[in-house]
Order: sequence, then structure tokens, then C-alpha cells
Amino acid sequence: MNRQPTYCAICNKADGGFNYGASCCNSCKMFFRRAAQHPNFPTHCKNTNSCVGCRFCRYQRCLAAGMVWKDPTPVMRDITPTIKHLAKLDNHRQNVFLNYVAMDNLTLDELIESNSVNYTLKQHGVQLDVFNWATLKHTTSVVFMKNFDFVPLLDSEDLKVYVKQMYKPFMMFCTAMRCYTNRRECAEFPEGLDILPQQLTSQFINCPEVLLKVRCPIVNRLKELNIIYEEFLMVTAIFICNPVSSKLSPNGQTIISRSQKKYASILMQYCLIKYQNSGPSRFSDLLSLFDTINNTAKNLDNVLIQSFGTFQPKRQKVFDDMMKAVLE
Repeated sequence: MNRQPTYCAICNKADGGFNYGASCCNSCKMFFRRAAQHPNFPTHCKNTNSCVGCRFCRYQRCLAAGMVWKDPTPVMRDITPTIKHLAKLDNHRQNVFLNYVAMDNLTLDELIESNSVNYTLKQHGVQLDVFNWATLKHTTSVVFMKNFDFVPLLDSEDLKVYVKQMYKPFMMFCTAMRCYTNRRECAEFPEGLDILPQQLTSQFINCPEVLLKVRCPIVNRLKELNIIYEEFLMVTAIFICNPVSSKLSPNGQTIISRSQKKYASILMQYCLIKYQNSGPSRFSDLLSLFDTINNTAKNLDNVLIQSFGTFQPKRQKVFDDMMKAVLE
């Protein structure tokens, strides 16, 4: 059945939805928002108090239609510090990833337990191989996860479970976001280097679609959503604060769940302010990234399992730990 057209209660044109408590077109929605925030908006009609073109009368028609302005500033005061804190953590992660080289050859447990990681500044002109980039991705991702404010509340075992269950899909999400921001088609390391080493990809020459399921889905979904950086930060926080693991203690689940709910609430408030009546659907669309990320991580696991015995990660202990976890 065809949808019956509805009309703007202010100007009687075809409307764009339900905004600020009334059915109105996008033009009147924007006018009402500007008028409600204008410090020197007209306080009377310059014509006959019932004219069509005067801003004062148009605003009065908005009010008569039931439009109500709710100043988002107080809510944004609560949201903005959280976004700034997440951005600070992520900027540090990106800076280390792009400009330094990891010096330590740590196991994953050692990386989780360590208070710091040793890096050296990358010299100009030095080109890293896929294993160097992957090591940086591992270390910077784990450090980012450990810097959340709830982490000191976890005991050592819960901390290991928290990091181990989420660090790999988180790495893939970060890589995809960087590539999406740089308008790349698929996930890759800087300078166009493939995220998968040649000794692994050579085993899938006859079935390249298997590797595309590792490189492309997250980037494609980010494009579909046209995600912005603030949304990426909040989705990241919700995603890695995952309390669903049978290996977490009840106390660990409670701590992580509390943090996840906090970030989910902040993202919902953000969506309601930015997208108004479309806020809930935007919130759901952003959370749909979780399925894409987890499915892509599973695709990587399948590739590693199929290559077991012939793919030998280069020297780094953290790769051995990753392979052991995949095979368990």
C-alpha cells in the first residue's frame, strides 16, 4: 500500500517527519531550531500579526503546532568530556602506531601484565613489514583497552579474559576505521601494505574471496553507515566493554557491564541530540557493527586455521599466542 502523504503543520508543504513535537518539513524544523536559539529573535510582528513571511509569525505557528525546543547543551556537557577522554586515548594509540616501533618481544600475558611497553621512534624512510605493523597493532590496542577507568577494579584473571576476548576484533575495527577515513577500499596497513602476510595469502590464490571476507566487510559497513569519528569512539567503548564471557568472574562481569551501559547511554543521548527522531534507529544501526566485526574476526580465525602448519608467524611471541587461542 502507498503511504498517504502528510503535510507540514507550519507551511503545509510535504513534511519530512515528526520533529520537536510536530509534523513539519525540514525547512521549518531548521527554522524552529535557529529561532529557539537566536539571542535577538523578533518579539513582535512587523506587519499585521498574521502575515505569512514574517519570522515572528512563522515561529508562532511552530509553537501553535506543538513544537517544543529542548536545549541539548546540558546533556552535551555530560557527553563531551567522555568523548574528549576517548579521543585522547585513541589519539595516543594512533600516534604510537604510526610513529614508533615496538622493541619488546612479549607474550600476550606479559603485554597485559606489563606497566609499560618499550618503543623507539621510527626513523624517516624506514619501511616496516607486515609483522612489525601487526606487532604495533597488538601492543597499542591492548594498551588502549587497559587505559579504561574500570580496569583497575578488575583482578588479574578478569583483566586477561577482558583483553583476550576483545583485543583481536578491536584491532580489526581500528584498522578498518583508519582505512575508511583514508578512503581505502579494504583494510590495509599504512603505505598500502596488506594486513595479511604473503606466506598466508599465497595459500588462497585459487579462492581470493576467502581473504576478501577478512579485508573488506568492516570497511564496507562503515561506508554504508557514513560513520563519524565521535560515533566510532563511543561504539568502540561499548564494543570492548563486553561482559559476556563464561570465564569472567561475577564481579568482573558486573564491573564491565556497568561501564558498557554507561557508554551505551551516552551514545543513545548523542544520537537523540544529533539525529532527533531518527536517533533510536541510528543507535541500532551503529550497534549493528558488532555483528560485522565479530563475523570478520571469525573469518580471520578460519583463515588461520586453514593455514595452520604452513604459516609460521615471524618471531613475535604475541602471534604464537594468537594462533594458540584460535586453535583452542
